[in-house]
Amino acid sequence: DVSMAFILGQTLNETTQTSIFSESDLYGDIIQGSFLDSYDNLTLKTLSILDWTTKYCPKSRFLLKTDDDVFTNMPNLLSLIEEHWNANRTMFGYVVKNWGPNRDETSKYYLPFEQYSGSVFPDFIPGTAYLVRMDCLQEIYMECLKQRFVRLEDILVTGIVPEVLNISRVDV
Repeated sequence: DVSMAFILGQTLNETTQTSIFSESDLYGDIIQGSFLDSYDNLTLKTLSILDWTTKYCPKSRFLLKTDDDVFTNMPNLLSLIEEHWNANRTMFGYVVKNWGPNRDETSKYYLPFEQYSGSVFPDFIPGTAYLVRMDCLQEIYMECLKQRFVRLEDILVTGIVPEVLNISRVDV
């Protein structure tokens, strides 16, 4: 079985919030966190995904996290899952290596030194799409809560934390 949900933060627009409630009532596939939905809060959104999934999908074997504008080739995804059905403590996606923080304050990808002081990130998987084994999801979530906040969610969730926990990242 495959289930799908849309994770949202809060909005300040009452009309939008009414639409969210209506769609949630109609389809039952919206999870709304208690943070303002903004680019700077993507880390909070991703942590909400990890927390919700570990609580409400404990029998799942994998979590696919994608952005809403990403096309998922289901036959390829199912083939990947089948191929790695017994893999443990693993994340799958496009693994980025030897990439450093952007210190340009005008950039969307700006990362202040206070959030990450290193010159090169650990290998990470961009947040646009990745597949993660459920056997390490709770551990990733709990370790994220212990780490310094990093506004670039993929750096924290698929880079820093898996590096600390010795979770494999596989390039697919």
